[in-house]
Amino acid sequence: MLANGVIFVEGIIDVEVLTEFARAIIPNWDELNIVIMNGGGKDNILHFSDYPNELKKVNKNIAIILDADIKPENPDKPEPKRMRFKNNMEKHGIPVYFWKRDNTYVRELENLFDLDSINEIIEESIRKSGKTCSNYLIKAEELNPYTEVFELYKKKLRECGLEAMGKRKFSKRVAKRIIEKGTIPKEIKEI
Repeated sequence: MLANGVIFVEGIIDVEVLTEFARAIIPNWDELNIVIMNGGGKDNILHFSDYPNELKKVNKNIAIILDADIKPENPDKPEPKRMRFKNNMEKHGIPVYFWKRDNTYVRELENLFDLDSINEIIEESIRKSGKTCSNYLIKAEELNPYTEVFELYKKKLRECGLEAMGKRKFSKRVAKRIIEKGTIPKEIKEI
């Protein structure tokens, strides 16, 4: 049986995290037969704009969610090539969304993670190591819409003399913690 709909995201982390959130938000998610698919990475997914009509042949119910990849010097809108992609795809009837928090574009999916959940994963890593560290938690002022959350997490653990887990494992663990606490961002729920 073919899927009832396809949501393309940039990479495998987005697939795994968004699928877990979807299952937590929508109890019958698997019965809806909607597939969240890896679009091949940051720049590869942008090649979809070369063949939007062929993409619609895969499934008529398609949506695409991209990282906005905003930068501090231009925080108000996604990169120009991402906006061109969005405009071209939507001209062909394929909606494209960017991650946002509080109606503000964010760099990537991890920017939707709440500070407490991120810090709980940091504390857990330090506790398991048996080390004693000070000043290792991420402070609210260190997070903004364009913070590279995973890089900040790695920096905090390095300062404590610890090796960080990979980005995929980190993102899945934080997402699981968010689900356990019932604090899935409203922006995820609204998609």
